[in-house]
Order: sequence, then C-alpha cells, then structure tokens
Amino acid sequence: MTLADRVVVLAGKPATVVDVVDIDLGFDRDQATDASPEVYVETLRSLAAVNTLSAVGETGLDFHYHPETADAQRALFRAQLLLADEWQLPVIIHTREAEEATLQVLDETPWRGEGLRGVVHCFTGDKTFAEQLIERSLAISFSGIVTFRNADMLRE
Repeated sequence: MTLADRVVVLAGKPATVVDVVDIDLGFDRDQATDASPEVYVETLRSLAAVNTLSAVGETGLDFHYHPETADAQRALFRAQLLLADEWQLPVIIHTREAEEATLQVLDETPWRGEGLRGVVHCFTGDKTFAEQLIERSLAISFSGIVTFRNADMLRE
C-alpha cells in the first residue's frame, strides 16, 4: 500500500480520527523522475477530490544526493506550486543545496489569488536566504538541526 493509499484510508476513518489530522499532500523531489509532473498533478487532483487538504507539500528541491535530477525536480516543484495556487492553499517547501534554484522557481511561478503562502521546513540556509524567503511571504521552520555543533551559521 502506498503512502497516498494509507492517507486515503485514514481520511475515510470516523470523524473522531480525521478531526485531529490535517492532510497535506505532495510528491517528494526524489520521485521527480518516476513519472511526469502531469501524472503527479492528476494523482493529487484525484486525492483532493475525496479529501480536504490543508496544504500542498512537501515539495521542493534537494540537490544534495541527486543533482542530476535537478530539471525533473524543478518541473515537479513548479507543477505543485501551480496547484497550490489554483487551490489557494499554502505550500510546505523543502530546499537543500538548492537555494538559488528554489528562489528562481518561486519567482517564475505566476501567482494568482492570494499568492505565495507557506513554510520552508527544516531550514538549513543562511541569513540571506532566510531574508529572501521572508520577502516572498514564506515562514521558516527550524528543526533540531539548529542544535548541531556545526550549525553556527543557522543559529545566527
């Protein structure tokens, strides 16, 4: 059973369970080469037709392990941003070793309605990148990484 299938099963549970769970759905950048962005968008549309979503994500870019998939990651990220905009939902964004590309995709996305809203989770960038994200109306989430000995830049 895929994760999406498990989410749908959970969403079909009695209200006492569902009332405490907000569902956000998105496809991970590691899946970017498994199918086209259009296939993923149609899957998200199908899931959203039977589930109330609170956000689109996690989505984003991570060039740490697979920089060779950067173009596919960008295309999937862009497709999910457009879907979030269409649905007027916030996005949950992951970015690792892809700061410039992340900003580029965000800036190239034609925002309508309420515009860009969301959070960059598990932030590991520098102060400049944080300021650039905040200028684009995004919140930033800090995880336990901020406690790592080598995370001085993040604590600044």
